[in-house]
Amino acid sequence: PPSSVSSDMPIFTTECLSMSAKVPNKAINKQRRRALFCAQRVIDSCKAQPSLPPQHSNLIVHASAAIIHLALPTLSDPLQAYKSTPFLATATFSLSLLSSSPLHPQLILPAIQILDYYCSNPNHTDSMYENVVAVTSYLKAACSSSTSDLSLFIKSAPSPFSSTSPTVAAALNSTLAFATNSFSSYSDTSPENTSQILHNVLSTFRVLANSSDKQIKKSLLKLKVPVTLCSILHNLPDARNAVAVDSSVATLPDHALHAARALGRLSLQEPMRNLINSDPHHLRDLLRLLTYWSDQAVMGQYSSTDEDSKQSTHLNIVLRVAFALGNLTASNDSNRKLLVSRFGGAKAIPACLSGVAAIYMKEAMEPTPTRTSLLADSLVKLTRLIANVCINREAGLAIACADGIDSLSTLLMVVIEADEQELLLNVVSAITNLSFYGKIDVPSDSPPSPSSSTYQCQSKIFSRREEICSCLVGVLLHENQSAVVEAARAFGNFSRDEIVRSVIVAARGDEAMALLLQQNANDEVTYAIVGCLVNLAASPKHNRVLTGEDSCSTYETVFNLIRKLRFFGLKKIQLSAVVCKVIHNLSYGCGGANLKFASCFHSSPPNNIVDNIALLRDTLLELLDVAEDARQDEIEEVKGGDEEEELGGARESKYDEFIATGNALLSVVKDTIKEYEEGGEEG
Repeated sequence: PPSSVSSDMPIFTTECLSMSAKVPNKAINKQRRRALFCAQRVIDSCKAQPSLPPQHSNLIVHASAAIIHLALPTLSDPLQAYKSTPFLATATFSLSLLSSSPLHPQLILPAIQILDYYCSNPNHTDSMYENVVAVTSYLKAACSSSTSDLSLFIKSAPSPFSSTSPTVAAALNSTLAFATNSFSSYSDTSPENTSQILHNVLSTFRVLANSSDKQIKKSLLKLKVPVTLCSILHNLPDARNAVAVDSSVATLPDHALHAARALGRLSLQEPMRNLINSDPHHLRDLLRLLTYWSDQAVMGQYSSTDEDSKQSTHLNIVLRVAFALGNLTASNDSNRKLLVSRFGGAKAIPACLSGVAAIYMKEAMEPTPTRTSLLADSLVKLTRLIANVCINREAGLAIACADGIDSLSTLLMVVIEADEQELLLNVVSAITNLSFYGKIDVPSDSPPSPSSSTYQCQSKIFSRREEICSCLVGVLLHENQSAVVEAARAFGNFSRDEIVRSVIVAARGDEAMALLLQQNANDEVTYAIVGCLVNLAASPKHNRVLTGEDSCSTYETVFNLIRKLRFFGLKKIQLSAVVCKVIHNLSYGCGGANLKFASCFHSSPPNNIVDNIALLRDTLLELLDVAEDARQDEIEEVKGGDEEEELGGARESKYDEFIATGNALLSVVKDTIKEYEEGGEEG
């Protein structure tokens, strides 16, 4: 009975291990054969029990380990292999009884030995494939167990058959590389088993990648697991010419999802990103993966619950891959350029966005939408990717002109109604970054004529600027401060166009910005707003919120700008410089230093116009005096440089812009005071 040998099984396993290492001819001699039969009897006896108590689980662990230690070395001899194969099958398939248990330390070395044997021998029998499937299935289940100690996966296990001390993670990494190559080269004699092996290994790495254990992260980094994961993406169709390729592991949805989830998690860490960036083709393959599964999600016909589940899997792949690409382009300008100019991202990424956005908008119109959250998350990652990529000028220009990118405009309207805050923020952010490039005029193909311009607008975003800006006005008063910042930045970019300035005024967007200034918005919001006011101030038709015309006198915008200037001073010198630009441009929009410009300094009692203008003058004199002293101190700190640098001629300073704009405004303010006093005397 199993209970009578439970205490002796660990000793028995150790003796088997020692025996298998010492027998030189690897033959199944009498002693080894008796040990194999004994271990098999233990397993069969445990399996016959109606339930599996903990002590029987331990018996299976030790008996299985003993069989693997005894039988595996004999497989290299064809004459002996047929004798040990049945025992090995018994041992590996008994592991399915332990599917809900954590990884047992006694099985670390046997698992490594099975996987190492698989990777070191190119030709396998079907039974060997089945053994590897059983072992990887056990490792996958053990890794996913809530009570599993994941550190065991990176624990070295000294092997009597190897001079090194491998780990389960290392063996899995080698198995993944070997199985991927076998699957992709059509040399596999058992593709279904190889596919199952890949699925198990990828699922295990997905769990390990989610671990917060620093030692596990170091181990995955040392093994270059991200590079191995990227290798399964080979042979996918080109993003520019999508043709299905059956030899790629990544065309299998479950495999692609596990790999994408693992890569998405690993790409959060800079050392892991450096590994992925070590080969530009990894970036290319990730883009192809995104395109392939986006097409599958958009073009598939989903009418049943099962098919609907398939689309959810496809969208989950899109979400994870877009997340990984977003991480890889967040701070890497080289990746942004590569993705668009070399690998076809200018066409592929907007097409993915357009397709997923179409599904989202259709789903949002359903009476009982079921996948809105998943679709919204996918769009969050895609719009974030676009916003990151467009930071590079070359990439931004290409994407702004690409077909499908104008879906951002329609998506913006739908998202505002749906109140998806995170998606709203990312859509507005993408629009903001794209709007930075303006019209993107290029020479027209048609010859110039007196009635037509020689240039045509190519930016799909700028061509829809009116409807975009009409929607963005509402975002200015949104509770999400980050969305407010992005909307104000977008207005700053779009407001260079007169038509947009008219839209802003007609929709009362200028009043919303003045209201935010009056309510003491945070620094980011203030900076974005004054950036837009720079363009409105210089336009006589659109600066009413600054002049107080058209019933806008209650906002006291210029007085609030003076307050901001005094508050930020030289602590936020860039913001102070932009505030000076707004007021200086306002003088231009009012026709110069005249009474109309002076009237813009109105405020509630006790201050009057003269007091407010004088307050601005005194503030500028004080700040400029300190800024010029600080600038002079910087020049004097330059030692041993060129004479030109010592004089400050070639050395830029953070104070330069403020000093230039501040002096220009001070001159206008002094002239305005003089003009106002003379006008008062004449009156």
